[in-house]
Amino acid sequence: MTMTEELITTAVSDLPVYIPVRAPRLRLQRLAFGLSVVVPAIGAVAAPIVSWRVGFSWVEPVTFLGMLVITGLGIEAGYHRLFAHGSWKTTRSIRVLMAIAGNMGVQGPVLYWVAHHRLHHPNSDGALDPHSPHHHPDGAFAGFVHSHVGWFFSANRASPGRFVRDLLNDRTIVAVNRLNPAWLLLSVALPAAVGGLGTWSLQGALVGFLWGGLTMGMVLSIPLLLFGIVLIAIALSRPPLNAAQAVQ
Repeated sequence: MTMTEELITTAVSDLPVYIPVRAPRLRLQRLAFGLSVVVPAIGAVAAPIVSWRVGFSWVEPVTFLGMLVITGLGIEAGYHRLFAHGSWKTTRSIRVLMAIAGNMGVQGPVLYWVAHHRLHHPNSDGALDPHSPHHHPDGAFAGFVHSHVGWFFSANRASPGRFVRDLLNDRTIVAVNRLNPAWLLLSVALPAAVGGLGTWSLQGALVGFLWGGLTMGMVLSIPLLLFGIVLIAIALSRPPLNAAQAVQ
């Protein structure tokens, strides 16, 4: 049995797979996800315009690439391999840093991300898959939209008590999860601070904010575009492909 299978099979099976999100929280969650798509897109358009007007400098590549490394490691090495699959072990301090870096990647809090990923693995393209295109009641196109971005706005979410019980028992990770808004703020404040302090100017802070903060957030959505290509292959195939076949 692999570590991923062990984490999934040790889920608490008497708890529901999905739990409803309460109305006030749902409205806030949908607003947050909407802003996480729209605001970085605006920033990605504004960033080159501002830099062209004020002149390019070291601030653009340093803040952009620096945040790419931090958030990329946080999502892939942290959220995905460390927390979702348990593929490697490390110290408590590194676990915390990975969880914070993943939160800064604008893909949701660590418990939310890991719970949905663990739910997806044994149910890929099945009825319980949170982002399958095949089971939407309103047809193929609605299923495609749901599987690409619509599931972010769902009124139900994967049950943390069922899928991330191991992480719920880690009080430090739970605390990091609850502070997700602070880490999102840090994801734009950090590059702004580097640009501002490095050039000792508000102009540098603005450039760092646009390139290392908002444009970086837009780049992190590029995997969603690749995910969309895979989903098109899955949705149009007859008989349906699974995710691995579609990638191939």
